[in-house]
Amino acid sequence: MRKRLLLIVAVCSAFMLGLDLQALAAPAGPSRSSDLAGRVSLLERKLAAQVSVNQAQTKFNRSQVAINTLNSSRLASLEAKPTPSLQTSVQVAFGTSDSNGGAQATVFCPGGAKAVGGGAAFVGQAYYADHLLWSHASIDGSSWTASGDGLTGAGRSFETYAVCASLN
Repeated sequence: MRKRLLLIVAVCSAFMLGLDLQALAAPAGPSRSSDLAGRVSLLERKLAAQVSVNQAQTKFNRSQVAINTLNSSRLASLEAKPTPSLQTSVQVAFGTSDSNGGAQATVFCPGGAKAVGGGAAFVGQAYYADHLLWSHASIDGSSWTASGDGLTGAGRSFETYAVCASLN
């Protein structure tokens, strides 16, 4: 009965591992019995090795699930953070001319916004004597100032503008 059970286990194991079943099915003689026992022992070792491989694969799969869960929670935390929005506006100031035709104007950004750009222009009929002397942001970025020269003639003005921005 024991030999028959070993033969069934060997055949099943051989089938699972893809071994040659003809060698197991040959009639058993004295040398054939030891050969059969050796093959059964080999099959048992291969089966034990396959079990070890399956256990390692299971551990790997569990680790992969843990990593995927961690990555999903990290992605969810990134999506939950609000994205700051950039608020921009354009502010304009008009300068007055002095007796020599020079003009200066300063424009202030509202509500703590910072001047991120700006400039100035002569408005009205252009004259060859128009010169923009300088245009820049204040040190703290709260305003933009420009100065020009050559502002003569009626209906002409000098304007300074600032592009103001703030993050909300």
